[in-house]
Amino acid sequence: MVVTLDRPWGKSRSKSVWVQNREERVTSRLKQYWRPLADLFPLTGIGLILTAFSVCGWLVWVDGSHDFVVRSSIIAIVTVMCVCILTTVIGTLFIRQSVRFETQALAGQWETNQSHKTGFRARRLPYWPLIQIDVSWSDLSQAQPRLVKDGRYWQEHAQTVGRGRMTQIVRRITVKDIFGFSAMTLKHRQVASIVISPSKAILSLVPELRQAEGDGSSHPLGEPVGDYIEMRRYAPGDPQRFILWKAFARSRKLLVRTPERAIAPRPNAAAFFVSGPNDEETASLARTVLEQGLLGEDLIFGATGTVGPIRQRAKALDAIVESAHHRHRDGRDLAQFLATIDPARRNHCVLFLPSQDGAWRDHVTAAIVQLPRPPLVLIAVDGPAVQAQSSKRTRLFDDVVATERLRRLPSLYDHVANTGSRVQIIHKSEQRIMTGTDLTALRSI
Repeated sequence: MVVTLDRPWGKSRSKSVWVQNREERVTSRLKQYWRPLADLFPLTGIGLILTAFSVCGWLVWVDGSHDFVVRSSIIAIVTVMCVCILTTVIGTLFIRQSVRFETQALAGQWETNQSHKTGFRARRLPYWPLIQIDVSWSDLSQAQPRLVKDGRYWQEHAQTVGRGRMTQIVRRITVKDIFGFSAMTLKHRQVASIVISPSKAILSLVPELRQAEGDGSSHPLGEPVGDYIEMRRYAPGDPQRFILWKAFARSRKLLVRTPERAIAPRPNAAAFFVSGPNDEETASLARTVLEQGLLGEDLIFGATGTVGPIRQRAKALDAIVESAHHRHRDGRDLAQFLATIDPARRNHCVLFLPSQDGAWRDHVTAAIVQLPRPPLVLIAVDGPAVQAQSSKRTRLFDDVVATERLRRLPSLYDHVANTGSRVQIIHKSEQRIMTGTDLTALRSI
């Protein structure tokens, strides 16, 4: 009975998967051949509707009648559409000739939340008021272009929004009329070698990170670089401001304060960056921690998409950039990273997590509960924050997207904190750590 029931189910399942894959292949092929034809077809959706309306109106109301109003209206619509189509076609040919030599490779080191010139430009059409030009990129997850007037040309500027690497830029240049009746799209490819790094966060997290490190120990032969908490007898030449006058009043002995002899505390924490949705702020925080050397010289770092621990700071920064292309792994690399490091390092772990919940949460939670000691979890957010104006009133966000994302932040905080982890939520633009009052205000939205 079991065998006879399983085999048909397995066949039907494999057949459905095969059919699904075949449908995806057919759809991709149709898009491959249909998209270029649609780009060169001069009429838009509104243009097709007006064309169909004009044809039907001519056949139904005009043919064989003397309705001069309908006839004049249809002739006017057709004339305007013909002029729009003609100007769009001529403008497309003109723009194509203008951008055909814009093929110079683009290279550079960019950062997020910055505007950069790409070097791409197109001729303006100031004497053709019916023509508009728009430029878009096929991949808008890392940068968003806009055109700026520069004399007789349109100069392209790119606003970076996400980290990653760009090997080519595929532009879609759309030439359309101001009424939206006609439009034609050109495709332009440009070779690129651009590395977009996360922006640097202006925030110091030394006290918070040192709680996740091993304890520093004093050393009698260490350098006197600590606080002035040691005492010794006064010697000629000692500054008088270090004399303990209260001790002199009690014991009639001159004592001076001297710095503690200690070795600098050496961090021994292992850090891992988990990429996921809305992780750009946390990536900026991770970059700041690495560049300030808060994880020490003996670096143990990992990120989504990397194999094994990383010990060089430059490679760790590159791993943060590359992790943007591995968000689909959903934090599965964390368990592998923890299995490859020294067991002593697992007692002091620092995790950088995205600010939006996702499929990564279950994999990260499963890895956290296996640690001998709960880690320090750092989550960075940005945007307008909620501040209590009174005991009964709270100011809402102006940005609806930021409101919805931060509204779900307390549930993510509670889930991670239930694992025993010490969670710190850092507000990037306000350069502070969000408190329990902030979370309470977010829960009330």
